[in-house]
Amino acid sequence: MVYYLGTDGNAPLTIPWSKDSPAFNVLEIDGPERDHIRKQLPHRNIVYIGSHEGCGCGFRSYRDGYLMEGDAKDADTDADHAGLADYLARLPASDRPIQIFGCWSGDESTPIEYTREISPSDLLDPSFGFRERELITLI
Repeated sequence: MVYYLGTDGNAPLTIPWSKDSPAFNVLEIDGPERDHIRKQLPHRNIVYIGSHEGCGCGFRSYRDGYLMEGDAKDADTDADHAGLADYLARLPASDRPIQIFGCWSGDESTPIEYTREISPSDLLDPSFGFRERELITLI
């Protein structure tokens, strides 16, 4: 899974990925990937948000309507969600709307299947999980 964050506000700060200390990260994107994701996130600034696994697979997610068991009980996953919640809470309110879209890598231009509005603190709820091809709007 891959997750992208879009905003029309200022370019969000990046947080580098570290192989030696894997954790929540935010990276710039460019090239064809950026063009494809604009179909779902038509924002001025788009960044990639990653988990301790380097991709989005470390975030809690729902598959076939069920929260993945391993995701729900993983301390690293909890830290990823806390990192994302903190990151979102630090973005200025003037940067809203802020949206997140998640999909399998290569499916960036596939249609949105789910939509939801959340607050950054919702990410901390152990029952929160992302869905494939979901567009989330931060309120």
